[in-house]
Amino acid sequence: MVQERANNKMVKKSFWVALAFYLLIAFEFFYMVSPFAAYFYSVYKPGLAFLNNYSNLGWLSSTFLPHFVAHTSSPLLKLIGQIGVVLTIGGLLMFIIGAGQVYYNKLTRKKAVTGGVYIFIRHPQYAALAISGLGLLLLWPRYLVLLSYITMLFFYYFLARVEEVECERKFGDSYREYLKKTNMFFPIRFGLFDRIRILPRQGIARYLMILVFYIGSCFVGIGAADLVKNWSLEKIYAVYEKDSATISVTRLSKKSISELLSLARKEAQYKTIHEAIEEGPQKAINYIMPTDWSASEIPMNPVPRRENGGVDSPHGYPEDKIVDRYRIVFTRAIQRNQQSSEGKEILHNTIARIPLLEMIIDLPKGKVISISDPVKDYRLEEVPLPLY
Repeated sequence: MVQERANNKMVKKSFWVALAFYLLIAFEFFYMVSPFAAYFYSVYKPGLAFLNNYSNLGWLSSTFLPHFVAHTSSPLLKLIGQIGVVLTIGGLLMFIIGAGQVYYNKLTRKKAVTGGVYIFIRHPQYAALAISGLGLLLLWPRYLVLLSYITMLFFYYFLARVEEVECERKFGDSYREYLKKTNMFFPIRFGLFDRIRILPRQGIARYLMILVFYIGSCFVGIGAADLVKNWSLEKIYAVYEKDSATISVTRLSKKSISELLSLARKEAQYKTIHEAIEEGPQKAINYIMPTDWSASEIPMNPVPRRENGGVDSPHGYPEDKIVDRYRIVFTRAIQRNQQSSEGKEILHNTIARIPLLEMIIDLPKGKVISISDPVKDYRLEEVPLPLY
């Protein structure tokens, strides 16, 4: 009995450690959009850089959904950010409601909480954290966050089992009746789950099955994320070539992207900086955007602020807005293990970007307006950031 309680305490402590680790990773999104991104990344950079540069782990630091690209040809991708916010806030509110009910019950009564939201499911707080965590994953879709999220789901399940054993011991038959009437996390009972007993009740076989199921879940999650990534790369407005990937952060046809590239390639500065790329294993990632837009994820020169002190974001641009002048930021894409990537694969294998040149082009006039040197002080240069 004493040993069982000690194990239960260890499970609970492990859960809170894992939860803190997941939040530290997932809330990178909020650090990124804050004015203190460079400061926060002084903490994140060593770990992310290690993963990014290590050949077998580099994919962990990459993302599988568009982040700063505002417009895509998919209606679903356009809603991902909004869905993420709704799930995150909704899950947190649900968690607060469940936690408030539990603590109120502790102060007023000495029996298990079975009313309120607990009528529908036995563990609404864990379900709420799972919903909120899914929202954070959509907002900051790194593979590392995905694996951390899957790990957290396993912790939720086993911690819930531990709590149910404690409640059965403490409240007896009344709680056993409650178990028969409710589900753990879903209001709807799935009869198939009641008939299947996957895990042995005890012994090393149980732990081996848990490990196999966990590893299998991770592989399924990664495979699904890979499919989503390949699909999303087809839905963003981009032109993929042998030695480069050119991405427009706002809606722009492939014809217009190609026209902008053609105008840029006529300039002597462009030819000079791309000689090395064409002769070696280096590749290029180019970004096209309205001239008054800026993003910390792209190694670009600061954009002059408007009179009200703000800087435009592509998310504020309607898809049907007519833009005549575009900025192109040319970067050299350093490939992992000097791989010879082409087209979309360049985005899969890039571990760093070196800014090369910036141009402003008037597309209707077919004219290069200005050419600028690359940004000199890009504080996030060595941090693995979303590439699109």
